[in-house]
Amino acid sequence: MLQYMAEDRTLLAEIKEKILPLEQKLRELRIAQDAVQRRLRCYKYPVLSLPTEIIAEVFRQLLPSYPSPAASRGTLSPTNLTHVCRKWREIALGIPSLWRAVKLIPQPNLKGRESRDCVAALWAKSSGSYPLSIDADIQYLAAFLPHRTRWEHLSIRLDLFRIFEGGSLPSLKSLRLSADHYGCPAKIDDAPLLRRVFIRGFDPQNVALPWEHLTILSVTLSPSTWLPVLQHVSQLVHCVLQLSYDGPVTVPSEIPLLRLETLEFECRDKRLREFLRRLVVPSLRCFKVNADIFGSGKPFPALRSLLSKWNCTLEDLRINNSSFSEAAYRTEFPSIKHIVRGDLPLHAFTQYNPFDSE
Repeated sequence: MLQYMAEDRTLLAEIKEKILPLEQKLRELRIAQDAVQRRLRCYKYPVLSLPTEIIAEVFRQLLPSYPSPAASRGTLSPTNLTHVCRKWREIALGIPSLWRAVKLIPQPNLKGRESRDCVAALWAKSSGSYPLSIDADIQYLAAFLPHRTRWEHLSIRLDLFRIFEGGSLPSLKSLRLSADHYGCPAKIDDAPLLRRVFIRGFDPQNVALPWEHLTILSVTLSPSTWLPVLQHVSQLVHCVLQLSYDGPVTVPSEIPLLRLETLEFECRDKRLREFLRRLVVPSLRCFKVNADIFGSGKPFPALRSLLSKWNCTLEDLRINNSSFSEAAYRTEFPSIKHIVRGDLPLHAFTQYNPFDSE
């Protein structure tokens, strides 16, 4: 036993002897580690050395031009900038213009009304007193209601279980309403500046708007439901009608749109050609139409008759789904300056759509 104890003491001494240089090496490494950490703490990333004004301008250039909305989350969202570092967060939250236009995207990891309202409230608060451009499902709108006087451009997707009552919206200039159900109701009591309306999936009987003030209107539905509205939008300058035939419809002898300059008529059913003939559009300059509306065969006689009936000076004609070449149209209609064959939007209309960048 004494022999074993002696051997262990010898082994222990050998171990201690081996530990000493390792401990010395560890001390040296820790000293080196502290030195590196001190240097890192003193290091300033080049981007953080930029003046706050330049960083702020970089942030502004990151986002779409107002009123096109930025996503509430993702790479190109100002919210993403607040997650980089404390300085960037302070700068981003200190620029109200970054938060004035938002497309609120549902986040799977945020559930319930409270979480949705927190996201929306961040944008509403951070935007300061700036006018707002909002693109959202209706359930996100609650947090923005206290700021409704600042709503300037609004795109809302409704559902059957919520009524959109905008009340008085003194700053609203553009409105887009979409719904998956035909019967969704929407109402705005007062919007003196509202001039642009884009609607999909609504029965106009359920939509109360100041129609008589509109200068731009885009609707997607059946002609029978929207004919009464067209008789009240006498100030229209630009109009898109995406119509589908849903049975015989009684068309008034005249539908006066005396100020209309741009018309996109997106319909392929020739049974709705008579609808076009009832329009009174002496100021029309730009016209987009599907060739199918003129029936089979050459569309030239029917189109010539229509333009003669309108008695307008057409400058821009877009013909979609036509088997005839642009050269053929130019030969038949030499007085029209611009003729394009294909499904291209009229720039005269799209430039007025604040949500067109989507």
